[in-house]
Amino acid sequence: MVGEHEDTHLLSLELGLPISLFQEGLAEHMVGSSMFGNNHADVIKEGINRGLSFDIKNLMSQQGWMDTPDEEAEFYYSIAGSFIGYIMSILDIEMFKKLYSSMNRKNNDTQNIEIFESTTKKDSGM
Repeated sequence: MVGEHEDTHLLSLELGLPISLFQEGLAEHMVGSSMFGNNHADVIKEGINRGLSFDIKNLMSQQGWMDTPDEEAEFYYSIAGSFIGYIMSILDIEMFKKLYSSMNRKNNDTQNIEIFESTTKKDSGM
């Protein structure tokens, strides 16, 4: 065992290699706390209080994730974990797996948002 976060990556590989918002978000959600053991919501609140901001649309592409500042990794990983936690709370497991597998690293943000919207609306009535 290399740790819950990395174990989640290894166990989810059979679903594919999605954009990092989903890949890192699933790992963070499964661990239940940030890389430093902090509550995700607290990390996000503290980051916002320091003037950080985020746009989920920008994080819907691999490049958008890669453009986040390394020194704020705990903040962005916490956002990803919270986002995936929310998605998992409203979708059934099969729909989540379908969505996770569809978030392609080669797509731009618009393409992944279209896949996200069509998958969740079609299957969940969102």
